[in-house]
Amino acid sequence: MAATFRHPYQPADYTLLEDGTIHVTAVDSGEEGVFALGGRWLSGTLREADPHYIRYVYDCSAPIAAIAPQMRGESD
Repeated sequence: MAATFRHPYQPADYTLLEDGTIHVTAVDSGEEGVFALGGRWLSGTLREADPHYIRYVYDCSAPIAAIAPQMRGESD
């Protein structure tokens, strides 16, 4: 099971999905959204998320082999 991180300043949970996207759930409203590594909205009713926290969750959750292309700037 993927680790879920609670944002320190906003009531939202961030979870890295197997495809490398981040699933964000607003704790207060229950809205959900899926975001790309750069913070770009992909789907869901929640359309805004903290791009810096998305990067933090990705870096803390993904194995080094999965992070390597992003670290080299090969994908977003």
